[in-house]
Amino acid sequence: SKSLKLSSAARQRRSTGETVNMMQVDAQSLEMMAFQLHFVWSGLVQIIGFSAQLIYFLGPSGLAGMAVMVVLVPVQKKLMIKGMILKKFSQQNADKRVKQVGEVLNGIRAVKMNAWEEAFQESVREIRHHELVDLRVIRLLRAFTVV
Repeated sequence: SKSLKLSSAARQRRSTGETVNMMQVDAQSLEMMAFQLHFVWSGLVQIIGFSAQLIYFLGPSGLAGMAVMVVLVPVQKKLMIKGMILKKFSQQNADKRVKQVGEVLNGIRAVKMNAWEEAFQESVREIRHHELVDLRVIRLLRAFTVV
Protein backbone atom coordinates (compact mmCIF):
# COMPACT_ATOMS: atom_id res chain seq x y z
CA SER A 1 0.00 0.00 0.00
CA LYS A 2 1.27 3.45 -0.91
CA SER A 3 0.22 4.92 2.42
CA LEU A 4 2.73 2.67 4.15
CA LYS A 5 5.51 3.99 1.90
CA LEU A 6 4.95 7.66 2.74
CA SER A 7 7.86 9.46 4.32
CA SER A 8 7.34 11.10 7.69
CA ALA A 9 7.48 14.53 6.03
CA ALA A 10 4.73 13.52 3.61
CA ARG A 11 2.64 12.12 6.46
CA GLN A 12 2.91 15.39 8.38
CA ARG A 13 1.50 17.40 5.47
CA ARG A 14 -1.85 15.65 5.72
CA SER A 15 -3.80 14.31 8.65
CA THR A 16 -4.61 10.62 8.97
CA GLY A 17 -8.24 11.39 8.21
CA GLU A 18 -7.34 13.15 4.97
CA THR A 19 -5.10 10.26 3.93
CA VAL A 20 -7.80 7.68 4.66
CA ASN A 21 -10.39 9.80 2.87
CA MET A 22 -8.14 10.17 -0.18
CA MET A 23 -7.53 6.43 -0.27
CA GLN A 24 -11.26 5.76 -0.04
CA VAL A 25 -12.04 8.20 -2.86
CA ASP A 26 -9.27 6.74 -5.02
CA ALA A 27 -10.58 3.22 -4.49
CA GLN A 28 -14.11 4.38 -5.26
CA SER A 29 -12.90 6.10 -8.45
CA LEU A 30 -11.13 2.95 -9.62
CA GLU A 31 -14.26 0.93 -8.94
CA MET A 32 -16.39 3.37 -10.94
CA MET A 33 -13.88 3.38 -13.80
CA ALA A 34 -13.85 -0.41 -13.98
CA PHE A 35 -17.64 -0.47 -13.93
CA GLN A 36 -18.08 2.21 -16.60
CA LEU A 37 -15.11 1.47 -18.85
CA HIS A 38 -17.13 -0.60 -21.29
CA PHE A 39 -19.50 2.34 -21.87
CA VAL A 40 -16.78 3.95 -23.98
CA TRP A 41 -17.21 1.43 -26.77
CA SER A 42 -20.75 0.23 -26.11
CA GLY A 43 -22.07 3.79 -25.88
CA LEU A 44 -20.98 4.52 -29.42
CA VAL A 45 -22.56 1.30 -30.67
CA GLN A 46 -25.79 2.10 -28.83
CA ILE A 47 -25.95 5.66 -30.16
CA ILE A 48 -25.51 4.47 -33.73
CA GLY A 49 -27.95 1.58 -33.34
CA PHE A 50 -30.67 3.54 -31.58
CA SER A 51 -30.32 6.47 -33.97
CA ALA A 52 -30.77 4.12 -36.90
CA GLN A 53 -33.86 2.62 -35.26
CA LEU A 54 -35.23 6.06 -34.48
CA ILE A 55 -34.91 7.15 -38.10
CA TYR A 56 -36.24 3.80 -39.37
CA PHE A 57 -39.37 3.84 -37.21
CA LEU A 58 -40.12 7.56 -37.07
CA GLY A 59 -38.63 8.76 -40.32
CA PRO A 60 -37.51 12.37 -40.55
CA SER A 61 -39.16 13.27 -37.24
CA GLY A 62 -36.62 10.99 -35.57
CA LEU A 63 -33.98 13.48 -36.66
CA ALA A 64 -35.73 16.12 -34.54
CA GLY A 65 -35.29 13.94 -31.47
CA MET A 66 -31.64 13.47 -32.28
CA ALA A 67 -31.25 17.23 -32.76
CA VAL A 68 -32.67 17.84 -29.28
CA MET A 69 -30.14 15.41 -27.82
CA VAL A 70 -27.28 17.14 -29.63
CA VAL A 71 -28.45 20.58 -28.47
CA LEU A 72 -28.59 19.37 -24.85
CA VAL A 73 -24.98 18.12 -24.83
CA PRO A 74 -23.53 21.53 -23.78
CA VAL A 75 -26.13 21.82 -21.02
CA GLN A 76 -25.18 18.40 -19.72
CA LYS A 77 -21.51 19.35 -19.87
CA LYS A 78 -22.14 22.43 -17.72
CA LEU A 79 -24.14 20.39 -15.22
CA MET A 80 -21.40 17.78 -15.01
CA ILE A 81 -18.72 20.44 -14.43
CA LYS A 82 -20.86 21.96 -11.67
CA GLY A 83 -21.21 18.48 -10.16
CA MET A 84 -17.44 17.96 -10.19
CA ILE A 85 -16.90 21.29 -8.45
CA LEU A 86 -19.48 20.41 -5.81
CA LYS A 87 -17.86 17.00 -5.35
CA LYS A 88 -14.59 18.76 -4.59
CA PHE A 89 -16.31 20.93 -1.96
CA SER A 90 -17.99 17.86 -0.51
CA GLN A 91 -14.60 16.14 -0.34
CA GLN A 92 -13.14 19.12 1.52
CA ASN A 93 -16.02 19.03 4.01
CA ALA A 94 -15.51 15.30 4.49
CA ASP A 95 -11.81 15.92 5.14
CA LYS A 96 -12.67 18.58 7.74
CA ARG A 97 -15.16 16.29 9.44
CA VAL A 98 -12.81 13.30 9.55
CA LYS A 99 -9.99 15.50 10.81
CA GLN A 100 -12.13 16.99 13.56
CA VAL A 101 -13.48 13.62 14.68
CA GLY A 102 -9.91 12.31 14.78
CA GLU A 103 -8.82 15.27 16.89
CA VAL A 104 -11.72 14.72 19.28
CA LEU A 105 -10.89 11.04 19.61
CA ASN A 106 -7.21 11.80 20.17
CA GLY A 107 -8.06 14.30 22.90
CA ILE A 108 -11.10 12.54 24.30
CA ARG A 109 -9.94 12.96 27.90
CA ALA A 110 -9.71 16.74 27.57
CA VAL A 111 -13.06 16.83 25.80
CA LYS A 112 -14.74 14.81 28.56
CA MET A 113 -13.06 16.69 31.43
CA ASN A 114 -14.11 20.07 30.04
CA ALA A 115 -17.58 18.91 28.91
CA TRP A 116 -16.94 19.96 25.31
CA GLU A 117 -18.92 17.07 23.82
CA GLU A 118 -21.86 19.23 22.75
CA ALA A 119 -19.67 21.88 21.14
CA PHE A 120 -17.69 19.35 19.13
CA GLN A 121 -20.80 17.39 18.26
CA GLU A 122 -22.48 20.53 16.92
CA SER A 123 -19.38 21.46 14.95
CA VAL A 124 -19.17 18.02 13.34
CA ARG A 125 -22.92 18.07 12.69
CA GLU A 126 -22.63 21.42 10.90
CA ILE A 127 -19.75 20.23 8.72
CA ARG A 128 -21.69 17.05 7.90
CA HIS A 129 -24.76 19.15 7.04
CA HIS A 130 -22.73 21.14 4.47
CA GLU A 131 -21.32 17.90 3.11
CA LEU A 132 -24.81 16.40 2.73
CA VAL A 133 -26.17 19.53 1.04
CA ASP A 134 -23.40 19.27 -1.55
CA LEU A 135 -24.06 15.55 -2.01
CA ARG A 136 -27.80 16.15 -2.52
CA VAL A 137 -27.14 18.76 -5.19
CA ILE A 138 -24.63 16.42 -6.86
CA ARG A 139 -27.25 13.65 -6.96
CA LEU A 140 -29.82 16.06 -8.36
CA LEU A 141 -27.40 17.16 -11.07
CA ARG A 142 -26.64 13.53 -11.90
CA ALA A 143 -30.35 12.87 -12.26
CA PHE A 144 -30.48 15.50 -15.00
CA THR A 145 -27.31 14.35 -16.75
CA VAL A 146 -28.13 10.64 -16.89
CA VAL A 147 -29.92 9.77 -20.08
